[in-house]
Amino acid sequence: MKALVERLFGKPPSATFLHIFYWFYVVFYFVAVIMGGISLIILAEHWGNFVSFALFLILYPLMFRLFFKLFQTILTYFDFKKRKTWFILSAGLIIIVGGMITSLFLFGDNVTYNYSKTTVNGQLKVTIGTLKGSTDIEDIYVNQSGMVSIPFEGDVNEGSADLIVKDENDVIMWETDLSSSQENEITFQAQANSDYVILLQTNEAKGLHLTIDLAN
Repeated sequence: MKALVERLFGKPPSATFLHIFYWFYVVFYFVAVIMGGISLIILAEHWGNFVSFALFLILYPLMFRLFFKLFQTILTYFDFKKRKTWFILSAGLIIIVGGMITSLFLFGDNVTYNYSKTTVNGQLKVTIGTLKGSTDIEDIYVNQSGMVSIPFEGDVNEGSADLIVKDENDVIMWETDLSSSQENEITFQAQANSDYVILLQTNEAKGLHLTIDLAN
């Protein structure tokens, strides 16, 4: 395990602060890999997520080594007894974290930022700050065959997104474009004892707001 970590992230530094910093990001990486792998297994039919997962596996260690090496080099020129050094240290940490997040966002196929989902009295409300790719909104189980009708309200501040319903075989049953504010109904012919998923898909959109009446 140690050999794998050093191959991905380089050898851990001897300095206490940098050592803690190093292992924090190593642990975060492996936790993210485990959670991402479990997600791919559970949602095996949505293989669009595999590309972003693979990019994360490759880019995270590369970006870490780049920024961490730069950070180590900068620190050799500063005196830790001075307040200025700690200010630069804090700024460096922000740059490293921001750089890694920005890189993953730019190269990732599926990125969801500032996601919020609540359900009150059957009203499902979803807000997304930025969406790139696709994200599942809600799973629906239908126990009787027939026409399903679900009222919804949608709004996108910047860009556009497709609101889609897919069946268990990843076949699109219904879709509409959310390029502006609209109030409509999701309608599709359902089979008995079947699962369906409502999802949003876009190249990139910002300020998405969606309300779905699941109690109807």
